[in-house]
Amino acid sequence: MGTGSRGRVGAALIALVLAAGAWPDHGRGGTSFIPIPEIVTDPNEGNTFGLLGVVLFTDEKDEIRYMLAPDISYNETKGAYPVFRLFGYPNPDRRYSVTLGKSTTKDENYELEFTDRGYWDRRAFVAANIIFERDSTERFFGLGNDSDEDRESNYTGNLTRGLGSVGVWILPYVNVAYEMRAELPNRDQALKPGQFVRVQLKGAVRKNAVSVPQTAVLDGPQGKFVYVPAKDKDGKDIAQPRPVALGPWVTLDGQNLWIVESGLAAGDKVIVDGVARVMGPGSPIMTGPPPGAPGAPGTPSTPVPKAKDEKKDDAKAAPPAKS
Repeated sequence: MGTGSRGRVGAALIALVLAAGAWPDHGRGGTSFIPIPEIVTDPNEGNTFGLLGVVLFTDEKDEIRYMLAPDISYNETKGAYPVFRLFGYPNPDRRYSVTLGKSTTKDENYELEFTDRGYWDRRAFVAANIIFERDSTERFFGLGNDSDEDRESNYTGNLTRGLGSVGVWILPYVNVAYEMRAELPNRDQALKPGQFVRVQLKGAVRKNAVSVPQTAVLDGPQGKFVYVPAKDKDGKDIAQPRPVALGPWVTLDGQNLWIVESGLAAGDKVIVDGVARVMGPGSPIMTGPPPGAPGAPGTPSTPVPKAKDEKKDDAKAAPPAKS
C-alpha cells in the first residue's frame, strides 16, 4: 500500500473520531456523512488534492456497522484516481473491507480483507488478505548512501499477494497462529486483472531421496523394516530384515512410495514383490527376470533408486518388480 493510500485510510479513521463528537443520540440506527478534503505531499508522487467522503451506518446502539469511504484524488503522476472503500463490522468479532481503485494512468489497487475472532467460543480466529496493487510512485534511490540525485528514478511496483492465518488465543493478548503466504511478483505483467489461470502447487522437494514402494515395508517388534537379499554360509540367496527409519509418503508416477530417512543407501537392493512368501529371516529367495519371463520362479529383488531427475528433484520410484 503506497504512502497516499495509507494517508487516505488514516483520514477515514479520523472521520470516526469526528463522527463521535457529532453523533446523534437517538438510540436508533442512522447514517452520518463526513466530507474530508485531501492534501497529500509526497516526494515521490508530488502534491495530491482530493476529496474523501465518509458515510457511517450505525445500529440502534449507535455502533458502527458499515462505513463507506470513497474518494477521488488527482496528482500529476497518477492523474485522476477514484477509489471505492467499504468497511463492514457486522458483529464485535467479525470485520471485513473491500478496496477497488484504478487511476487514469497505471495505478491500480484491489484489496479484500477479512477477520473473524468468533470461532471456538471466541478462542480461535482466522484472518485473510488478498491484494493486487500497481504503484507508479515507487522510487529507486541508487546504490549506496552517497548516490547522486540524478541517479534516482521512479518505477511501477507490482504486488500480487495472499495472506492467511489461523490461530488460538492462549491469553487475552497472546495467541499462537499459523500464517500462510503466497506472493506473485508478476514483473513481466504476464498476468492481468480478471484473468483466469490454472496453477499446480508443488509440495516439499526432497533432493537425492531414497525411497521404496510402500508394499515393501513391514512392521516388526522393533518397528518398520524391509527385507534385503543376503547370502548364507553356503552362498545361497536368503532374505534378511533391515530396520529402517521412514519419512513421509509420496506419490510419483502413480506409485505410492515411502521416503527412507535411514537404514538404506542408494544402490541397496530391497525385496519388493513376493514379500508375503518370505517366512522370516533366512528364508531362501531367488532373484531373476520379471515375473512371466523364462527362469523366474523366485522372490524378486530390485535396487533402491536414488533420485537423479534434475528437472523434478523428486524421489524416484523403484523399477518394476523382477523375479
